[in-house]
Amino acid sequence: MRFNSITLLTMLLTLAGQNSLVSAQTGNQVTESPRSTDPRIQIELFAESPQVVTPTGINVDECGRVWAIESNTHFPPEGYQRAASDRILVMSDTDGDGKADQIVRFADGLTYTMSVAVKPTWLKYLEGDADKGKIFRSNQVFVATRNEVFLMSDDDGDLKADRKQSLLKVETPGSYPHNGLAGFAFDAAGWMYIGFGENLGAEYTITGADGTAYSGGGEGGNVYRCRPDGTELKLWATGFWNPHASCVDAFGHLFTVDNDPDSRPPCRLLHIIQGGRLRLPVPQWSQRLASLYQLGWGTTWDAADGRRDR
Repeated sequence: MRFNSITLLTMLLTLAGQNSLVSAQTGNQVTESPRSTDPRIQIELFAESPQVVTPTGINVDECGRVWAIESNTHFPPEGYQRAASDRILVMSDTDGDGKADQIVRFADGLTYTMSVAVKPTWLKYLEGDADKGKIFRSNQVFVATRNEVFLMSDDDGDLKADRKQSLLKVETPGSYPHNGLAGFAFDAAGWMYIGFGENLGAEYTITGADGTAYSGGGEGGNVYRCRPDGTELKLWATGFWNPHASCVDAFGHLFTVDNDPDSRPPCRLLHIIQGGRLRLPVPQWSQRLASLYQLGWGTTWDAADGRRDR
């Protein structure tokens, strides 16, 4: 199936980039390849260093092109030789051999970039765009950095960003690279979901395109819902650690992967409902978070271990 092939190729792209980066930094050759423990799944190499390093976010469009974030700003080692900023790369297999042979830089100049999502064609129709030629000629891409969500537009189809529009913005003294905004998901009603990490307990204000704002600090990570243009922002669920990857299934159920702190592994796959509040996995060093966190409203199902938290 095409969906399975795309999923596996993007999964391996991530693994290959990580392995290649380890090899480049330590000088040791990485010989062990990713392997599948499921006989129904086949893993094939799609792209590797130096084509891309440290891909922190991946999405595949309806043409089979892989859109990857190349992260170059997340604690780069001394003497780092790659680009000075994060980049969005578009990878294509033009000859059908299952390997990326054409790579275009869609955008650069980004910092602490976490997630990328190509705007689905069905969402463009849902928003009422009647110009079918424009729909298929242009590319619109959602990009989440630590403190801001952008909509980048390619108006002429050359796979290079022509415009950048700010949709959500976070004001906070928190600056750790990967506990801010991350993880896009879209439902059939035209809503967009985005995660926000625990931000090390720092105070913050997140503001949508229409001025709607939420402030907090110390309550843990959150999942927000808004329209794809950044309006009608709403707090959807809270009490996470770092909800960095989300999706909506065919039945409208929202799931997220919550990245637990080092002191309390493993990460968890969670089914999220509106108003849900989880038990914050508080590390020993953060007594401030522990004192602020209280069990509250809502119910959330922990899909990883079968518990239901209140």
